[in-house]
Amino acid sequence: MKFMGFEHKSRIYTEQLNFLEPILNEWVRVNRDIREQTGTNLNWFNERANLSALAGAVWRCGGVAVEEYSSPKGEEGSMGRIDLFFKFNNKAVICESKHRWLFLPSYLDGKDFIGEIERDLELENCNAKDDISHTLQSRKNKCDFGLAITYYVPYWKGSESRHQALGLKKQIEELKCDFYAYLECTGFDPLVNSKGEGYSSILMVGHVHKE
Repeated sequence: MKFMGFEHKSRIYTEQLNFLEPILNEWVRVNRDIREQTGTNLNWFNERANLSALAGAVWRCGGVAVEEYSSPKGEEGSMGRIDLFFKFNNKAVICESKHRWLFLPSYLDGKDFIGEIERDLELENCNAKDDISHTLQSRKNKCDFGLAITYYVPYWKGSESRHQALGLKKQIEELKCDFYAYLECTGFDPLVNSKGEGYSSILMVGHVHKE
């Protein structure tokens, strides 16, 4: 899918999750509208801000979504917050999410970023997979699917040009996941923070919870 000034690619590997396709497409439009109407990118912000774009995409597609609500988690009697619940196309989905920064050095083309991402996704006690597993231990959190979602925000520093992100895009299809969506603002100047770090894209990686 292409919009003026934006490039997007996504893929769903698990057939049972094909119902997510319109949501992933609308997620692109939500991010596009935010950039065009506010001059900033959600990838400039944190996990909660990026999760709100996914919730917004669900609403736009005719579903319903609730973010950050209290619910039993894990063993009986334990309480916590669930990042996102949504219902779309008669499917009830609970999501837990994480946010990561991904540095793009000048030698990007020779770096195994997919291996780095996959190692990060498996880190114990600090990943979305652990969170969704803990959430769904409670019998009260019934759903059709539990999703672990991780947002990776690539950035570079100094005079390194944005074309370095091409190396990452070439590797994305090698990801071992249930779905992914990648969005890059190609027609806008990158956002640069006070440290001289530039941002222009975001990668959303999803895994379905398996018992």
